[in-house]
Amino acid sequence: LVLELTKRNIGSAEVHEMGCGALWSLAVNNSEVMAKIASAEGIEVILDGMKKHGGSAGVQEQGCKVLSLSAGLAAENQVKT
Repeated sequence: LVLELTKRNIGSAEVHEMGCGALWSLAVNNSEVMAKIASAEGIEVILDGMKKHGGSAGVQEQGCKVLSLSAGLAAENQVKT
């Protein structure tokens, strides 16, 4: 639901910032949630918003926080294989 609202309101920097913050809060200690976000095209939504709102420090910060979780999950998966 958070991802869908963030995607639908991509024109709003405030919504995108809060959406990324909420996604980070949900996924910070839960790799399963991060995997679900990624499989639902969440990374693309985050990156699209970061591109659209390049001048918003809040969007950039919150987006980077979620992307860092995704990178950590990818690294964790590589170690397992």
